[in-house]
Amino acid sequence: MTDLYDVLELSPSCSQEEIKKHYNKMVLKYHPDKKTGDKDMYELINTAYSILSNPEKRENYDKERKLIASTVDLS
Repeated sequence: MTDLYDVLELSPSCSQEEIKKHYNKMVLKYHPDKKTGDKDMYELINTAYSILSNPEKRENYDKERKLIASTVDLS
């Protein structure tokens, strides 16, 4: 599972303002019409933003993320 916070280069404690700022930066960098463009990354950035910018979706994502982290054996 791809961590949506990593996609936008954010920490889980970030604010809504930081999410928007990083989204704008990343979407410009990876836009498919640019030389540095990457269509797959661009789509992933948009997906991450659609979830993390919505407080309800973000809360659900954070719960799922914690559940997955608690079931993964890191040893």
